[in-house]
Amino acid sequence: MTVPYTSTLPPKFSSASWFKRVVLQWRGSVYKLMFRELLVIIFLWYIAATINEYQDEDMQKRLGDWIQFLRTYQGSTRTCLSFMLVYYYQQIYSRARGIFFAIPWPDNPFFMTACFIGTKENDGLARRKQVFRYLLATTFLVYHGISDKFKAAYPDPFDSLKKLGILNDFETEELERRFEEFPYLNELNFVPLAWCQKIITESFSLRTEQDWRADRSLLARVVESIRDFRQACANVLFEVYLPFPVFLSQLVTILTYMQILITLFAQQNSHEPDEPTFFFPIFTVVEALAFIGALRVGQIYTNPLGADDDDYEMVSFFNRNVRLASLYGCFGNDDSFDIASSVPPLADLSAIQDIIISRVPITIYDYEHHKSSLLSGGDDGNGNPTATNRPPSPAPINTPDLRKKIMKKRKIEKKTSFKEPLLNPCE
Repeated sequence: MTVPYTSTLPPKFSSASWFKRVVLQWRGSVYKLMFRELLVIIFLWYIAATINEYQDEDMQKRLGDWIQFLRTYQGSTRTCLSFMLVYYYQQIYSRARGIFFAIPWPDNPFFMTACFIGTKENDGLARRKQVFRYLLATTFLVYHGISDKFKAAYPDPFDSLKKLGILNDFETEELERRFEEFPYLNELNFVPLAWCQKIITESFSLRTEQDWRADRSLLARVVESIRDFRQACANVLFEVYLPFPVFLSQLVTILTYMQILITLFAQQNSHEPDEPTFFFPIFTVVEALAFIGALRVGQIYTNPLGADDDDYEMVSFFNRNVRLASLYGCFGNDDSFDIASSVPPLADLSAIQDIIISRVPITIYDYEHHKSSLLSGGDDGNGNPTATNRPPSPAPINTPDLRKKIMKKRKIEKKTSFKEPLLNPCE
């Protein structure tokens, strides 16, 4: 699911690059997941073939009848299993997709905090950094509670929070006291969010009465972003807590391996005179790749937050959140990225924009103008685009002809229109 192979593909499709970057990919590949089972299936096929080959003629005939009998019913069982695997995969993927889109991201509260918190106080930057730390602590607690990879990367969560510079000793002690009463770390994410709420409210309350009246709606929006983030943390926990039905996983797994077992015997050599003899189970391998491969994909999706190659990279997601906090200027000592103190001055770029807009093609899907970028056009030395780089003008409208057509159409409509007869008052 998260094996990054698409970024290595060339801009234009190529069969050679597709085989190199996709088909021959080892990490998270079907070969890595199935090669042991394929070796076992091939080994069992050769054992059955050896037993079949060294029987007397009468026994080989009886075995051939059994092989033909299994082949008769193999088609129906194959169809039934195909439908089951499709349904199984759809349900598994729907759950894994729901978990991914339920993962909480602190982007919105980051943005609202950087823009509206502490912009008029002397300690505004310190307040913003405090809120950012608590938001990162919330994501850390949630990720640690749902991801096996994250737990392996940070085995001691409280010590890791202090080493990462997200919480201090007093704050971690507050979490540890609650953890002793309720030992579920991911359920403690409300604590740093409550601290965020207090800091945000105090930041607005420190403003003057006039500013407070003007910024009351901003406070509601910032609080709403924190509330939405809290709801996202709860949603991902609910998605993870709801397991996939075990009986469906058992049913599909049993049916798949029963089908492979039937295939091992049904695709043996039947010693019929008009049937070729196979020395390698090519069709058995193809069928095993199809059915066991589909089953394995579903099994991998069952726990998308595990430690497999294809599982969600929650550690990378958290690293991304920390880096984003740094770019907001609210994590670390580098304050040059602080949004509140680095707003650019007003600037007018209309002259450059006038040149660019003249190069934009009028027709949206004009192939000739989409072959090159807008910056590749030339100019006449004065900053104006040349005639060859200007977009084609629309064809002029012949106004007199158009007016004649409209008047003619109105006359026809007037003649053919229905007229209601007038009533005679003398009748």
